[in-house]
Amino acid sequence: MPSRISPTTRKKISKRPGRFLTLGLDVTGWRCLVVGGGRIGARKAMTLMEHGAKVVVCSPRIEPGLRKAVQEQKLVWKQGEYNRARLRGVRLVVAATHDAALNLRISEDAEARGIPCCVVSAKRQTRVLFTATHTRDDVTIAVHSQGRSPRRSAEVRDRIARWLSADVESSAAHIDDVTSSGRCKATCGKVYIIGAGPGAADLVTVRGLQAIRRADLVIYDRILGRDFTEQLGLDSKYSQVEWLGAGRMGPARQSDINHRMLAAAVSGRTVARVKNGDPFVFGRGTEEIEFLHKHGVPCEIIPGVSSALGVLSGAGYAVTARERGRSVVITSAQLAGGAFNDQYPKADSVIVLMAIGMLGKVVDRLLADGWSPDTPTVIIERGTQAGEREVAGRLRQINVQAKEHDIESPAILAVGTVAARKYVSGGPTGRRSAVGREEVLNSRVTRQHLRMLEELD
Repeated sequence: MPSRISPTTRKKISKRPGRFLTLGLDVTGWRCLVVGGGRIGARKAMTLMEHGAKVVVCSPRIEPGLRKAVQEQKLVWKQGEYNRARLRGVRLVVAATHDAALNLRISEDAEARGIPCCVVSAKRQTRVLFTATHTRDDVTIAVHSQGRSPRRSAEVRDRIARWLSADVESSAAHIDDVTSSGRCKATCGKVYIIGAGPGAADLVTVRGLQAIRRADLVIYDRILGRDFTEQLGLDSKYSQVEWLGAGRMGPARQSDINHRMLAAAVSGRTVARVKNGDPFVFGRGTEEIEFLHKHGVPCEIIPGVSSALGVLSGAGYAVTARERGRSVVITSAQLAGGAFNDQYPKADSVIVLMAIGMLGKVVDRLLADGWSPDTPTVIIERGTQAGEREVAGRLRQINVQAKEHDIESPAILAVGTVAARKYVSGGPTGRRSAVGREEVLNSRVTRQHLRMLEELD
């Protein structure tokens, strides 16, 4: 069997509406091999695992999220380099390493054995695409763009998912149960606006957890991760769960969330709106509760530990101390509409949320305001969650360090006395995955290559 698609066959394919045939495939019990334990490989492995496949990951190193799955015996990790023998008994392969040449070799080996292979770094050589999917009740939608733009596929998927959420029953209830004054009737349900804390599911308050378990509908933020409610032990048989899992939340998306909560409440359902951190600390809790109050929907606010405080505390940094660090400012790098915030009041410590996308501007502003270039600074990515990483240094260097380590949102920036001393090396649950410079330099790929892999993902 040829190892690659011939030019003649490819010419015929190019005349067709689409090269890939979209199918529903039951992989329950299939032995599936994922070569590569990085971010993309981890995503593919988790998808296969969620659909019942027996997943084997082959890689010298794996992401922290995969380590948890290995510890729970949900998948198998074969630590080491790839060789052909790994294909024995395998029915589906994913080549997701950072080495494009190796991915092609894996594809050729799989093709020679009649095994379909997904090559994340070369869409022209891949036989398999992972679609952007959404499931609601017994309906699943799957979207792909012939491998050209996964981001575009996700956007289309999200639009369809929002349309599905605004179902006929909710729309009818909205018409019947909202009066001409726009206020909810006595049969209206209740909405709980719940602060989930800094990220880890076991840091939700007892009152918040009780409200989540009582709810008919749970809507939770993308920043909390897809498996957040599963970690809480929430039984999806009794509660409908919706994860705001893709794309950045813009005004239109917020409007969709507001109307989704209203439609559920006027139909008599109890809604748990679960938000990262505390609902009223640099979130959209005020917008949501004002909208619901306008329509007469009963609401209750359940506070949570703000990520601005909880992430630093969990990582061993004291926000204030008796002998030093007696004042702290908590602010955001972004204003409404995404504009840059250039006002940072002076204090012993400044904690900046949503700073990563504007880190260079934030650092320049602080230096211009008189902060010393040698001020202790720390960035913590995905604080209290699996995959937490930390970069510490001086204010003048932190932007370069963040780029070197490929630090991404969600992350917080702390500058001043708060970052001067680390009291413990990690939390009691062992979540920490501190970034060492040598480890990162030895393992990371160039940012350009990573972007290429994401586009072909």
